[in-house]
Amino acid sequence: MSMPRVLLVLLFQISYFVAIATIHNPGNLPQVAFISPGDYTIGGILSVHFSSPDKMCSDRIREFAVYQKLESIAFAVDEINQRNDLLPNRTLGFVILDDCSKTTSSLTRALHFVQTHSPSAGVETSHGKINDFDVIGLIGAESSANTVQTADLLSLFKVPQISYISTSPLLSNKRIFPYFSRVVPSDKLQVEVLVDLITHFNWTYVSTVYEEGSYGVEFNKAFKNLAEKRGVCMGVSLIVRGYLTDKTADKVVQDLLTVPRARAVVLVVRNRDMATLFRSVRQLGRVGYFRWLGSDTWGGNVQDFLGIEDVGQGSLTIGFQSRFVNRFDNYLKYLTASNGSYNPWFNEFFESRYNCKFYPGSNDTLCDRNKTFAADYSPLWTSSLVIDAVYTYAYALHDVIRGCKGESNEKKCVEPEKMLKAIRNLTFEGEHGFVSFDEFGDGSATYTVRTLRRVNGGYSLDEIALWDTNIRSFTFFNPDLITWPTASMSSNRFLVSTCSDPCNPGYQAVTTQPHCCWYCEQCYINEITVLKNDKPTCLICPKEGVFTWPDSTRTKCLPIEINVLSIPGLVGTVICILLLLVVVGTLIIIAIFMRNIESPLLEVSCKELSFLMLMGIIAANILTFSVVVPPTGSSCILVATAFQLSFTFTYGPFLVKINRMYRTHKAQMLNMEAKFTGRMYNVVFTLMISFTQVGKYSFRSKSKDESGDKLN
Repeated sequence: MSMPRVLLVLLFQISYFVAIATIHNPGNLPQVAFISPGDYTIGGILSVHFSSPDKMCSDRIREFAVYQKLESIAFAVDEINQRNDLLPNRTLGFVILDDCSKTTSSLTRALHFVQTHSPSAGVETSHGKINDFDVIGLIGAESSANTVQTADLLSLFKVPQISYISTSPLLSNKRIFPYFSRVVPSDKLQVEVLVDLITHFNWTYVSTVYEEGSYGVEFNKAFKNLAEKRGVCMGVSLIVRGYLTDKTADKVVQDLLTVPRARAVVLVVRNRDMATLFRSVRQLGRVGYFRWLGSDTWGGNVQDFLGIEDVGQGSLTIGFQSRFVNRFDNYLKYLTASNGSYNPWFNEFFESRYNCKFYPGSNDTLCDRNKTFAADYSPLWTSSLVIDAVYTYAYALHDVIRGCKGESNEKKCVEPEKMLKAIRNLTFEGEHGFVSFDEFGDGSATYTVRTLRRVNGGYSLDEIALWDTNIRSFTFFNPDLITWPTASMSSNRFLVSTCSDPCNPGYQAVTTQPHCCWYCEQCYINEITVLKNDKPTCLICPKEGVFTWPDSTRTKCLPIEINVLSIPGLVGTVICILLLLVVVGTLIIIAIFMRNIESPLLEVSCKELSFLMLMGIIAANILTFSVVVPPTGSSCILVATAFQLSFTFTYGPFLVKINRMYRTHKAQMLNMEAKFTGRMYNVVFTLMISFTQVGKYSFRSKSKDESGDKLN
């Protein structure tokens, strides 16, 4: 045994004697054990009472669902003892201890199943003082935090343990918890169900509230990792330390409201904390604002929502698909104080449920000893899991005993190692479904998603989805049963739990922090909005072959329709008439020019340049007729080049003429002869300007084509 384990054993020894001293004081504790003797005994640790800060257990009994779990163990043991095919000629018994909803108490209770007590120390029960709990295995504890503590101790002493509800992934570690098994899967699968549920509704921004301890911390860690892989961002993650009070619950709600767009909230807390939190939600006027999603720690029964149904209505809780055990429910609902008194906690549960006393004071109501639970009884889905845990021990013990034939001491033959091996090899059809165990000791199950809804004046938990652990996906989904608040439906806000609103067409999403948040940026006029990696992105309309342009919705590119002007059309006719008038006017000017070509005025202004200007004007007007005829590739090139030349012949001669006049005037002032002012030079200069303009145009056109190709 390693040194840390030796120190752990010493610590447990000290804890044991402290526990014995506490338990042996009858005035300090309520009843802590429910015992039924048998040839072979199954141990059990359940949370019957609430914890107390100043003593091991408080006097406050927990909800009625705990009583249903207690009776499930007793019912299954009695049923097995009445069978002839299972453990014939042998009886099962049980010892159930109350850990008072505290991890340290779970450790002290577990010590009673690994120690041989002295005659002077033990647990006081209605059966007397029981000093030795020699068990074939243990069922429990209820919470994962308590189970982690007890499983480490029980594995150290090779005591098999089966849980019906503890789902912490830590418990799958067989190096630390080799003797632990459970009839349900690990929370790793429950997290997958939760994330699948969130993504089904396109909720990408969620918050979490989780309890302190191994269960809550590990669940939140696994959920956060998987959610981020699936594109879901975390709003706030709030840890609940200890039990919630009204003040701390108000603080949790206010912290959730710091990220108001994260309206989907995952709760990984106990029933008691859920109820306190929901009361604060109502007090702060936020009923219907959040969509609550729960793990299997709360919301498994309609009774969990007693008095807070308005807040819990529409919440989505995940649990294991489990059939109600009708024969058990028919037995339990008709128990009374007269025939149910063998359970030492019956009176406490009855008094708490009906607000009465069997031994009343002056202001108390007397309990009816003949009253049953039938009038307001609700079946518990976890009852079948508890019964399957008991039957797992029964079947495993049956197999071990069958292999012990010929042994002189049968009980000595029933060793922990043999029991563990028999448990892991078991397969049978249980009350909740098929029972089997994988290499990690985890069971298989189908998850169910339930929602609280109002039906016929009352409330019920209805199944809306099933998630198969084998194929890891939903096999059934009916969201129509979910209750959505009317105000939220009209504004369509309750159905949205995202960090940012979707971008309209013509805009793209620019991601910020966290990665599911963004702002919308407008696209350019020639761009459309497309989805790229589920994000709106701007895309330039292509122009290969056919030029395209965004449509009115800015979601697709359409070919640009070619509009050709024609002479028969109104616009084409008007253009032609105007051009004819301009051409006629220009021809009249040319005629006047030719008639007075020898005049001194034209000689001074260089008649060659004036003639080129007139030719450029008339050519530009004649070329304008090309816009009213259907274009071709060749005609477009010709027209573009001709237009450059015609306009250049208009301003080019004018520029040369101004330059000639300036140089001539300057030469006269200096009594010099102006150079390069002859007619030939004037024409050459004009042609140089014209062809320079055409070359510049061709170069720019080529550059535009190349840049356009790069953009596309």
